Amino acid sequence: MSYVKATKRTLEAIEGFPVERTGALLASAAEETLRAGAIVRSLRWLSEKRIRERTPENLARLIEEAVALGVPGDGEPRVHVHLDLDPHLPTLMIDKVRLQQVLVHLIRNSVEAMAEQAGGQLTLSTRLDDEGFAEVCVSDTGVGLPTTVAERLFHPFVTTKEKRVGIGLAICKAIVESHGGTIWAIDVQPQGTGFVFRLPIVEEGEAVA
Repeated sequence: MSYVKATKRTLEAIEGFPVERTGALLASAAEETLRAGAIVRSLRWLSEKRIRERTPENLARLIEEAVALGVPGDGEPRVHVHLDLDPHLPTLMIDKVRLQQVLVHLIRNSVEAMAEQAGGQLTLSTRLDDEGFAEVCVSDTGVGLPTTVAERLFHPFVTTKEKRVGIGLAICKAIVESHGGTIWAIDVQPQGTGFVFRLPIVEEGEAVA
């Protein structure tokens, strides 16, 4: 970044040099440098799988906060949000910031998948499954998943979007697994995609497997 900035200043001082075009190229180089730095930080987090302090949290409240962060707040009429949250789920011992990162990423993915349609629906639901896990589902009525990437979705650098690196879902998987949980994708009929993750019910003071 420092070399790019120094080069830009040097070229601007040369009389008659095509600064505008060169400046645009250097701006692109700077943008890609920042993007590369973000990728490196993400990969480092994936490799370290660092464990942070966990606190007792209400899952329904966490989801409501994530919706406020992940859904455009500018009166966007295209996406309708439906919440189906089990009020009887116990409090979970979780890393709130990391789990909220998972929820916001899945919500934004769903919103983007419905960007071209009017009346798309984003649904978030929770339940206690048959094995005693807290299960969360984030689903949409968007374009669905291409079969070519469905099996590799959670691998680093796999993406269906332009100008995306494909790190987000890999990080979501690492975060959920660091809590002792699992995450997977499902087809939504007649159209759409869902992401489901489940977390063990851990009482305060218990260790996470």
